[in-house]
Amino acid sequence: MRPLMLACALSFVACSDKGTTVIPDDSGVGDDGSGSGGDDGGEEGTDEDGDGFTVEDGDCDDTDYQVNPAWDEDPYDEKDNDCDGRIDEVWGGMAVTEQYGEGRSSLRILSSVGVEDHTILMPADTVPWSVTQGGEADWYVTTYPYFTSISGPTSFVSGGLMPSWDDSVPWYQPSVIQRVTESGTVTPLASFGDAEYDACFALPEEEVPDCFGELDPRLYFFGPYVRGLAWHPEGWLAVLLPGQLMRVDSDGSTSELAAWGWNYAAETYEYELYGAGIDVDPLTGTLGISGLLGAFATWHADTGLVMHKATDLSETLDLEALYTTLGTSWMDADGFYAISAQFTTGEYAIRRFNLDTGEWDESVRWINDLMQPLDITTNGDEGDWYVTSKVGDHRNIFRVRGVDSSIDDLIDEVADDYNLWGVANRY
Repeated sequence: MRPLMLACALSFVACSDKGTTVIPDDSGVGDDGSGSGGDDGGEEGTDEDGDGFTVEDGDCDDTDYQVNPAWDEDPYDEKDNDCDGRIDEVWGGMAVTEQYGEGRSSLRILSSVGVEDHTILMPADTVPWSVTQGGEADWYVTTYPYFTSISGPTSFVSGGLMPSWDDSVPWYQPSVIQRVTESGTVTPLASFGDAEYDACFALPEEEVPDCFGELDPRLYFFGPYVRGLAWHPEGWLAVLLPGQLMRVDSDGSTSELAAWGWNYAAETYEYELYGAGIDVDPLTGTLGISGLLGAFATWHADTGLVMHKATDLSETLDLEALYTTLGTSWMDADGFYAISAQFTTGEYAIRRFNLDTGEWDESVRWINDLMQPLDITTNGDEGDWYVTSKVGDHRNIFRVRGVDSSIDDLIDEVADDYNLWGVANRY
């Protein structure tokens, strides 16, 4: 998203009195605020199994030398050998949401363990956005309506183009979360957003602000209302909205876990972040939430929301100096990563949030003024990242190798009305 586009988008927001949930003190948990502190009842600093790792070092079973953060996972011994919160896992590729014109879309499964690639058709006249694996289905996918009856330019999220400045194209789409099995069964689980939101734009100009207030959109960024998904190891789905973290259970019931200031134009609370990506540490159950303009927060059942870095809007907002963050992914035993872009300079980076300093550390940085990154996932077995992006008229998925930062394309396609959006790893 170009900075000018963001600046224009900031101007039409309605105010809200939504309160803020921020916990500045993470005492009672690990030093990194992740909820991973504590011990297993043994003496602090001891190494009972002699594998070179203590409980404080991350050894999740100090009675077994074949279980520690440096041990490779054995997929047949029913142990969490590498202490990443998963048992007998093997990285098995990824799933990516893809969209063609006229409302045709699918979930494309890419595999690295000998299973042929295949696709799962999504419901007609919908566009799939974010995706995550887990739970009572193989995948959970955010979808939003595909618009075909709107005059004027094609919607950004429906066709990959910029929205029109006369608001003839909707800025915000209500979202439906779908359960998806690899056999091809797709069923709705929960929905978010008001389906009548876009009707505001059809009203006379003087009535638009009141319409927004009634619908309480509090938005300044176009796109699906659900910004990201993450399956929690306790058996529920974490859903990221621009200013809320929601829980969705298997029966489709929803509850709010946290909320924060996210409406730039609001006068009733401080701006902190606009939800841009979410993932979970499967070992601790800590959720990492990145903000569109570089903010970061974590959520854990023991601490609630901890705002590690809020977006600093205390002075004049210099959009050209900001990285725009898109997507978040957990790298096993290493932390939360995001793909970021500085569109005015053509600089892009994969960045890790440093919980000790409260800042983003660059892991890989490059320049490509045509690229628009969209989402990111990881291969924890190899330490690699996978990114979906647009590069001119190309739609691609590329891999960034952790061992040497080299980049290679996995998919590179040019097709009319074709887009790639969300991506998630597959275990």
